[in-house]
Amino acid sequence: MPTQTYATMKAKWYESRMDKYSLEPIHEACKKYLEKNESNCSEEEKRVLQKYIWHGTMSGLDFNQKEKDRFLEIKQRTKMRIDSYYTKWVNAVISFQQIIRDPKILDDFPADFLRRTAENCEEPERGPWIVSLKDRVYNRFLEYCDYRQSRLHMWLSRRQICSRHGDKRCRADLEVEDIRHMRREYAKLQGYPSFAHLAIKMRMAETLDNVYDMLEGLLEKAKLGQEVEIHAVEQFAFANNFMGQIEMWDLDFWGRLHKKELYNFDERAIQEYFPLGQVLLGLFALCEQLFGIVIEEDNNVKAWHPDVRYFRILDERTKRELGGFFFDPYARKNKRLTDEDSGMCTIFSVGSKVCNTLPAVTLIFDFAPPTEHKPSLLLFKEVENLFFKFGHVLQHVLSDTLYTEASSFINLEPDALRICAKFLRLWLYERGTLESVSGHYNTGEPLPSHILDGICQMREYMAGTKLCEKIYKARLDMELSLDTEFCMPIAKKLWVEHFLFDLKSVDQHPFSLKELFLDSQTCTYYGDVWSDAVAADAFSAFQEAGLRNHEEIALTGRRFRETYFALAGGCRPSEVFRRFRGRDVSVKPLLESLKLNDLQPSIESPEQPKIEPK
Repeated sequence: MPTQTYATMKAKWYESRMDKYSLEPIHEACKKYLEKNESNCSEEEKRVLQKYIWHGTMSGLDFNQKEKDRFLEIKQRTKMRIDSYYTKWVNAVISFQQIIRDPKILDDFPADFLRRTAENCEEPERGPWIVSLKDRVYNRFLEYCDYRQSRLHMWLSRRQICSRHGDKRCRADLEVEDIRHMRREYAKLQGYPSFAHLAIKMRMAETLDNVYDMLEGLLEKAKLGQEVEIHAVEQFAFANNFMGQIEMWDLDFWGRLHKKELYNFDERAIQEYFPLGQVLLGLFALCEQLFGIVIEEDNNVKAWHPDVRYFRILDERTKRELGGFFFDPYARKNKRLTDEDSGMCTIFSVGSKVCNTLPAVTLIFDFAPPTEHKPSLLLFKEVENLFFKFGHVLQHVLSDTLYTEASSFINLEPDALRICAKFLRLWLYERGTLESVSGHYNTGEPLPSHILDGICQMREYMAGTKLCEKIYKARLDMELSLDTEFCMPIAKKLWVEHFLFDLKSVDQHPFSLKELFLDSQTCTYYGDVWSDAVAADAFSAFQEAGLRNHEEIALTGRRFRETYFALAGGCRPSEVFRRFRGRDVSVKPLLESLKLNDLQPSIESPEQPKIEPK
């Protein structure tokens, strides 16, 4: 199915699924039932009832008629402005095109970039190649383009999307300010001082203070890391004949070359050590060992294409079937994923004991297909993405709930959605796992030891700089709801607290960050940092057990399955974590895993400002 067709159908499905929450009889029935029977309700039943009540309240069902009229006015105007903003954002992205006809310009670019930009994706080596501002193209271009002016042009074009410095037809600053205003009005109507205060009520973080405490606990060390990292990249660039001052549009390019020297990491050279079949064997073996499951292929299940395979997941002890997943790995004509994602995990069926249904998902990628002489070979970032998406598969299939409304990630808070996916991805940086998923496709020889060591350490590279950027975006997202100032003054104040680089006068990046203004994602950007911290803390439980102690690892893995996977949306995520770790989340494991915890400020370093919500 073409991506755009699927996206349209998914939007319609989501809209119809949300309709039931705005039905007044259901809303009133849930409130009355919970009020009378709360002491007799199970934890899962309370969660389902509270979900219906919350969404009903947010849909205006508790308002009087005057308030309902105002609510509908705000809702319609907000939707109109969001639609207008998103249309302009899409138009700005697709209207930017640079056509490259000379293959020599792209000599150093990886095959995945050529596939995504070639006019004919079935012959990616021939060209011409159309370079756009789409995420996966833009990011790779900054990594591999050795023409500095081209990088600057690309970087600036992306950061001026929907701003007064970009395409005038796509300018959307009025939409942005109106969206912010309407959300403030909506929050006041619901009795909250800001939209951020409203949004946080149904999140794992629970309060704005918890969010800001976490960000403050990370920023000081991240900023120190950024100082060390930028200096190291600068010195490397100068040693390799770079003239001038390193800027933000230089970091990805010089960072890639620096990483290659530090860690012996050349993603194209080591691609031959990651055939898809071996990666799957290692991934499945890890999950079977950790979570007490068996993953086996079922050739009797029909699928939509000969490339698609179906796998069943069974309980290791009882052999009971728990669910399964379709695996559609290869790129092919008319199969295009979204421009922002290199893999999709979509729900096929939802598990429920009441309905006696088994969960299943579809796992879709656009990996290079096998050829006559070679199997499908994955880039390391594709291996990372496979681990990440498989975390979602396990989260869906291993949920053990009575009701579909509490199953899988359907009822999960937005800041908890990626915890399991990030947790599983962390295992890829553990040497034993890395050895099990790799081996030369032709000879079977393992990755050289020095490369294994380099990959295991590679996650630390530019960790402070990347974390500062995440924290900045998280705070910007919140401050745009908490503060009534215009967008750019807020961004300018925050910028100096998070970056060593000056904010260029033509850099209008807040308007290009669509996730800050689309309804389903507002005030959730901090969830990227939050889930990093939770995943690292959860992984540290296995490190404490001893990664070579197979018996203890298995016990810890079963505990993770019985909490994070089994409880799914039937229990508050903060409580799920407490049941697994016996305490609240700490940022210390994240800082330690990124090697940022032991950094000390230099004498000249200014004191970091305290982060506080307004």
